[in-house]
Amino acid sequence: MQISNLPRYSPVKVTSGPSSYDQNDLQINQDEPFVVFYNKYLPREPPLSAVLPRYINEGSAASNLVIDDSLTISFQRTIRVPETQEPNNLPPGLGSFPLYNVAEFAHVLPQDMVEKGGLFFAMYQREAMWLRFTSTKQFAIRIY
Repeated sequence: MQISNLPRYSPVKVTSGPSSYDQNDLQINQDEPFVVFYNKYLPREPPLSAVLPRYINEGSAASNLVIDDSLTISFQRTIRVPETQEPNNLPPGLGSFPLYNVAEFAHVLPQDMVEKGGLFFAMYQREAMWLRFTSTKQFAIRIY
């Protein structure tokens, strides 16, 4: 479906029945998250692709995740800040966490993690992490 063919405003009826993605009869089930409805109604063509760049060999770590060749996400290592009512200075940056592909470590990871796939990084309890986003175009990102 071409976005240019869509009307500027489209009424959507809330229903207890199944959702309908027909442009002439849009209905969203009362329990369906709006983002799920929207993504089914307007699927992204082509879907986003994520790449975990490899610099050395299989099993080696990457320092960032590249999405659709235009968004880079890096997981920055730092120390935990004391939980007090007082403001704190920014903690020191300690570089990026090394990122690993779950599939490459399937033989040593829990089965439920292997089934989900994706990437992982190891982190000590005393450490903290912040995300760095670098992009050449606009993205909406949901952290959960």
